[in-house]
Amino acid sequence: ALIVQLLEIHGWGTAICSPEHRPLERYAARLLSAYTGEPFSPGPTTRMSRETLLEAIDVFTGRISFLLPTDESPTVAHLLDLARIQVFRDGIKGVVLDPWNSLDHSRPPQMLPTEFISHELSMLTRFARQYEVHIWLVAHPTKLMKDKDGQYPVPTAYDIADSSHFYNKPDNILALWRNVIKGSPTQIHVQKVK
Repeated sequence: ALIVQLLEIHGWGTAICSPEHRPLERYAARLLSAYTGEPFSPGPTTRMSRETLLEAIDVFTGRISFLLPTDESPTVAHLLDLARIQVFRDGIKGVVLDPWNSLDHSRPPQMLPTEFISHELSMLTRFARQYEVHIWLVAHPTKLMKDKDGQYPVPTAYDIADSSHFYNKPDNILALWRNVIKGSPTQIHVQKVK
């Protein structure tokens, strides 16, 4: 939703790396549906027309792209090399890395996990500032415990495994949460703004 709204309102281009969401055509269809407000696939609601689809593709062309790493689980450095190309070629203003656990986290033997995470997050911050782009890093919490009502709490960046740097390093932190018992809409909790 943020990618589509930033495209519509400000003309932002975004490069996306989302190894868990394959094939890419399905991911693109979801973005097109979010943009048009009409379903891409058949169902109870009339799907978008061919004309609407072609208009949306025209808007997305050169603005929404996918980072296609050569490795199945790429490093942050490799993805930033690919994003740098998109900054210069297409003028993107956003990068999505989704999710953290699908990236390569190989580290030198003497480096602790928290030190490695600090290093990687600092690299993302430097890139964002140098190239004036926003980076969305999606990181899932560790297994949360349900409360007495059987509900999961709103996760925080401290709930992400291996390091408090997930809270300390980012400029902004958003947590998405939904009351699964009541089936309520997803909530966005702003937990940090620098």
